[in-house]
Amino acid sequence: MELSVNEFANGYAAVDFGGAIDSGNHWRYRVTALARGGGTQVEETDNNRLFIAPALTWAPSDNTALTLHGSFLADRTQGQNFLPYVGTVVDAPYGRIPTDLFTSDKSLDHFQRNQSWAGYEFSHRFNDTFTLRQNLRYAHLDLDFQTLYGVGYAGEPAEAQLSRGNFVTRPTANLFSVDTQGDVRFSTGPVRHLVLAGVDFKNYVLNDEQGYEAGAPLDLLNPVRGDYTPTESRYTLNQSTQNQLGVYLQDQLRIGDRLSLTLSGRHDWVGMAVDNELAPTANYDGSESAFSGRAGLLYRFDFGVAPYVSFSKSFNPVAGTKSDGSLFEPEKGQQLEAGVKYQPDVFPVLVGLSVFELKRQNFVTTDGAFNQLQIGEVRSRGFEVEANATLTHGLSLIGSASLYSLEITEGADFELGKRPVGVPEVLASLWLDYTFQDGALRGFGAAAGVRGVGSSYADRENTLDVPGFTLVDASVHFERGPWRAAVNASNLGDKTYVSSCSSATACFYGERRRASATVGYTW
Repeated sequence: MELSVNEFANGYAAVDFGGAIDSGNHWRYRVTALARGGGTQVEETDNNRLFIAPALTWAPSDNTALTLHGSFLADRTQGQNFLPYVGTVVDAPYGRIPTDLFTSDKSLDHFQRNQSWAGYEFSHRFNDTFTLRQNLRYAHLDLDFQTLYGVGYAGEPAEAQLSRGNFVTRPTANLFSVDTQGDVRFSTGPVRHLVLAGVDFKNYVLNDEQGYEAGAPLDLLNPVRGDYTPTESRYTLNQSTQNQLGVYLQDQLRIGDRLSLTLSGRHDWVGMAVDNELAPTANYDGSESAFSGRAGLLYRFDFGVAPYVSFSKSFNPVAGTKSDGSLFEPEKGQQLEAGVKYQPDVFPVLVGLSVFELKRQNFVTTDGAFNQLQIGEVRSRGFEVEANATLTHGLSLIGSASLYSLEITEGADFELGKRPVGVPEVLASLWLDYTFQDGALRGFGAAAGVRGVGSSYADRENTLDVPGFTLVDASVHFERGPWRAAVNASNLGDKTYVSSCSSATACFYGERRRASATVGYTW
């Protein structure tokens, strides 16, 4: 069993424990739980969570196993600040909005989420050739979210009056899914096959409720709290249902010890319906079907180099409705990727390089508030590199970098050729860790790293630039016998930065400096 305790410098605390104990010859159980409470960098904003996930496994033999598992999650916090571009990314006449300012009101604001699921995983291996599995899950979610969120300035920025919207949403959702699959292993001459075939079914029901009305403005320089009640108006009140049936087949072929080929195909049939209480003329009952699949080829050389190429098509039904009450169209995509992996036998290093082109149709984005939009097509071309290596005895390195070129290729005329809002084109990180392997300091170590995010845009016209940022993190840790301890710090320089904007009126500060301590004991 393992127990760990975390303490955070800003008043946040957490305890989590988990473990596995063998009870008899056939039964095993595990319980993972988390409890946390306390504040955040924003005043009057808590971040409280309870989580428990028990699991019970019955394994009467090495060939058969049944696991019953579930979880319950309860979140209690407040809404996120929606701040204007002027006053966060760039100076307003009065300067910058403080990172700890709470722009809503505790008399109204709360975010309450209860989420639970239960199910099982069953597998039985008949012999070295055939294996059968079935996974089943039922999940439920209910959410109660009320907030006063910023919608830009009331008047000129110099007046420092933040307009606010009184928003409420109380959705509930239920999901049932079952997946039955079998695999068979066999050879045809020099070719070894692992064939996987299956059928899955999903039923998703969302009861959506959203309301909005104008709220009282807030003086950013001299905030005065009031006594507010949730809005009674509703602009969304509907039930959307999706039933999805899919069949799939995949063959992983190994030709000798060098060449691997993966071929897979899937066909989905989706029934979609919406019952709109506010606009019955927007009701819909229809269906759609699509084929998706993947093909990948990899060759391994003796000296550790393995080039590969793959192509895939995707089909993903999107839950929920647009602001006009109509259903989202399923998202479709195509991806072409080529690259090389390097893992020599004589040196503990793994390096991967890849280039890709990804196209996504019916891409979901936001209008900057709580409404979601769909774009005709977004194309992403890019390059990725990642490395994981042991440089010397006790010194390890983990690094990655991604460079993208993002472009809207189908959509409204004004956004063609533009980049989607809030999406950077550069991501990079590097982390070094040294742990003493011998002597009196054995088990003691320290680590440091840097992570960077490139610039993005705050508007669909790409005229408002959000600068990128670079942060430094560090850690000191110790492990010996059953004990583990660590002190972790993120954003060591306590840099103030805007992590992203979804519109000119919806910008969000990133997390300031945070420290945490963890102590663990395993027995």
